Amino acid sequence: MNNISNYTQKMIQKITIATLLTSLVGSAAFAPPSAFSAKDDKSHSATPSAYVNNYKADGEVLIQNGLTYATLTDMSHLGNYKFSFNNEKKEITVRNENDTYVLKVGQKLASKNGETQSLSATPIIHNNKTLVPLRALGELFQARVQWNQSTKTAYILKADQVILEKLSSADLSTKRNAAVNLPRYSPLKEHELEHLEQLGDSNYSKTYYFEKGKSDSFFEKDFRDLISYYEIENNMAVLKWQANLDSQKQETHSDLFFISNPVLNEIGARPAVENWIVAEFYYVLMSDSTNYSLRDKNKIYIEPTTVILENYKIENVIVPIPDEK
Repeated sequence: MNNISNYTQKMIQKITIATLLTSLVGSAAFAPPSAFSAKDDKSHSATPSAYVNNYKADGEVLIQNGLTYATLTDMSHLGNYKFSFNNEKKEITVRNENDTYVLKVGQKLASKNGETQSLSATPIIHNNKTLVPLRALGELFQARVQWNQSTKTAYILKADQVILEKLSSADLSTKRNAAVNLPRYSPLKEHELEHLEQLGDSNYSKTYYFEKGKSDSFFEKDFRDLISYYEIENNMAVLKWQANLDSQKQETHSDLFFISNPVLNEIGARPAVENWIVAEFYYVLMSDSTNYSLRDKNKIYIEPTTVILENYKIENVIVPIPDEK
């Protein structure tokens, strides 16, 4: 009876993580918080949206007087913060293990641990919901705030300090795991592509491709039909190229030699990687395993090898490749 219970709990955990992974997307154009504004927007063809550390905001996103606002509840992904609202005082309290912040609707003053700070914009009440200005939150929490004018998408991004420390590690697999877990944004003019196939928890997978010995750029193949290429800039993963793949057909590519499916459509500039020696990591959720290999377009250096992940953590799916330098 105990074994059945443990198995059930593990399956629930995997399915929950799979659902979480499918929601992790990020896009924005880099700009310092002071430049964040939608006031020059003359096009209303796109509905504004917002992402907070790669999570798409579920609540309303409002552009008003050149500023972008999102609901208070969507800010929970900014870090280990707890947000609360006192309706009587019209006061927002934000806490973590070290600090307490207090903001008030209609006021450009906030406090951090009792010390007053100025904000560039004030929280507002809109349709009976508390909305916070992303630029002001970026200033208060030292987060990056991005605005993609073409897609009308706003982003507030703050990399976890533990991830940043791992990004500076001397261990290659540690740096790679940190790289794929950084906040992401896209400077591309087109909206990011979506999956063509319906995702299923039972066969959910991701494949990462790095250049041998490096961690500063990577491809991520999400499930079977969507592949993205990112470069690490300013502790962020910046989307440079993305494509839908036809998973039902086979096709070889002279440049993207590690992809075996036809490219149906793509956005951004296809990277020049035909001379890479590719370190490939194929992760399968349901089996808790990563399959690694090392190859270039002419030769396989290390045959595909499966590693069963112990002490399973979703942020550590990239494993060391023996003797890789």
